[in-house]
Amino acid sequence: VVDVHGVIVRPTDPLEGLLLPLITERRPDADPDRVRELHRRLVLGRMSVEEFWSEVGLGPVADEVETSYLSSFRLVPGLHPFLDRMAASQLPVAVVGNQPRAWGDRLRRMAALDDEVASWMVSGDVGSTLPEPALFEATRRTMSVDLYDCFYLSNVPDHLDAAEELGMATGLFLAGNEAAPATGHSLVRGFDDLLRSRATTG
Repeated sequence: VVDVHGVIVRPTDPLEGLLLPLITERRPDADPDRVRELHRRLVLGRMSVEEFWSEVGLGPVADEVETSYLSSFRLVPGLHPFLDRMAASQLPVAVVGNQPRAWGDRLRRMAALDDEVASWMVSGDVGSTLPEPALFEATRRTMSVDLYDCFYLSNVPDHLDAAEELGMATGLFLAGNEAAPATGHSLVRGFDDLLRSRATTG
């Protein structure tokens, strides 16, 4: 089980790192706190993406701005080789993330992940965001697995803490030369680290 933001794509915090700058560039008069509140409602499934763009004053150019936003995400290096190895080993990969369903679906298609992941569960579907347990529980039901049999990758310690409390094995995912925060979770330095580990253990 992997986080969308931070493991599949970067940045880890898309609101502050991509979305808010994009909106304030187009609408310098936009109130950042208002945008944050609207985004919170959006990822909880309490408003549609169309309503969101309208509320931030970008309704007439929503398609253009949304495409710009989603295409600004960067795939984490090594993702596709990792997914290929998991498929070859018959180990299904599930994705969880704080986003509306419409953006999750578009991002998955743009990243050519439609056939690569077994489940893509988003906060907009369950009305609850990570690190709350609802996304993990929904994934468990969808995948028909026990959380004790799952390994969860994220680079957000709070998300990992919540998963560990549910019985999942956890790994703090770091890309490149990122500094490791103080944490008791296993450190995973990129997908190459995972692939080497599996090659070593057979």
